[in-house]
Amino acid sequence: MRIFSIRNKFKDIADFIINLIWNDKTRFKLFLLTFIIYSVSIAHYYSPDESSYWLLTVSITDFQNLYVDQALEIYTPWKLESRMGIGYYNGHYYSTLPPGQSFIAIPFFLIGKGIWILLNSLGINLSYISVTYVPMAMLSSISAALTIVLFHNLLTELEFNDNSALFTSITLAFGTTSWIYAKTFYAQSLSMFLNFFVVYLVILNTKYEKTNGHFFAGIIMGIAVTVRFSNILISIPILIYFVLKSQIVKTFILFIIGTVPALSLLLFYNFLCFDNPFIMGYYYDLLYDYTSISSVFSTNPFFGLYGLLFSPGRGLFIYSPILILSIPGFFYFFKSNKEEATLFILSFFAILLFYSTYTWWHGGLSFGPRFLTDILPCFVLPLGKTLEKFSSNRYFWVFFYILLGFSIFTQIIGVLTSPLAGIQEYALPGKIRDLAQNGPDILIYNLIKNN
Repeated sequence: MRIFSIRNKFKDIADFIINLIWNDKTRFKLFLLTFIIYSVSIAHYYSPDESSYWLLTVSITDFQNLYVDQALEIYTPWKLESRMGIGYYNGHYYSTLPPGQSFIAIPFFLIGKGIWILLNSLGINLSYISVTYVPMAMLSSISAALTIVLFHNLLTELEFNDNSALFTSITLAFGTTSWIYAKTFYAQSLSMFLNFFVVYLVILNTKYEKTNGHFFAGIIMGIAVTVRFSNILISIPILIYFVLKSQIVKTFILFIIGTVPALSLLLFYNFLCFDNPFIMGYYYDLLYDYTSISSVFSTNPFFGLYGLLFSPGRGLFIYSPILILSIPGFFYFFKSNKEEATLFILSFFAILLFYSTYTWWHGGLSFGPRFLTDILPCFVLPLGKTLEKFSSNRYFWVFFYILLGFSIFTQIIGVLTSPLAGIQEYALPGKIRDLAQNGPDILIYNLIKNN
């Protein structure tokens, strides 16, 4: 297994990933299967978040600006004061979202622009937004498919058996919201890939004693933070992992140093836009108040936890009931891989607890627990240990297939309709739908609030 070190160049990323896919028939088939299904699932432009990312990308490429004034006026000139993901500062409009996704998407946007120019030369007049959106959404499809490949490889490295590794990878690919966000230009798929790539590198660099490779893991961590600010929380479980592995000093220092380039660029971007490297675009949002801690984190954490894990609107175990089997898997995994199990569960809980207090814990216009998608592989992986534990029990496998089937069916609802709303808005009729939307969530909220 080839692990990155400080001497490697960025071109080695492509070589590494190509070899990872090409040299194993199972991973090659997994990549093709997931990438093709994810790509054909792409439909059209959906959400304010995608709009904000798209506007920054087009502003950079077409207008050579970091503000989005011209792109807003030409392409999306609707009522600005109701626009999510857009801020106003010093006479200009800006995307309020982390800029990493928009910058990384530039090559995909240029491909779409080239296609649009070609179509126009042939007399085929299609929307500039729509034609450029599809290649940009494919950034998510590629990111999610690559995550599945890395996921399967890490299962193999951690000595999961072949059947367990395959079924667990399929579960992540099609039984969770990984599929939903792989068809959109939301940042979730890219964030999931970068987060898991960091964890993957940290574990394998440690396993093969490639200390300098942690510098590169830090570089990926820094990029992940420019895509989703909350990803920085994963650094804490990684620090704990290094402590458990007795590699705290040199490894973590190299890891932290690796984050400096991307984080420096992020601070420079903030300075160019807002005259202060430590002020983020959220602070100037037109629609929501991000100006104080109390306005950003106002949710009762018990309600947030219930909402993210069990509510009909956003509950992880409602949208992916197969993940119930990950819970015992953590106990089995801990017995064989204590440090890795600790890293996975703490990474998942770092994101879960953060968003459980977040005012918009539900993720706004989204399908399922959108914010948990960023860290899903860490929760799905221990499922493989449950499969190994009960591999000879045919009744267990019947139960597994039922849960997996329902989980996949739930994702298909979102794929065939829209990722902007939950299953209750499509799958449940009349009063049952109203109960799912308002009943249990409000009931639990009131119980928590009054006690």
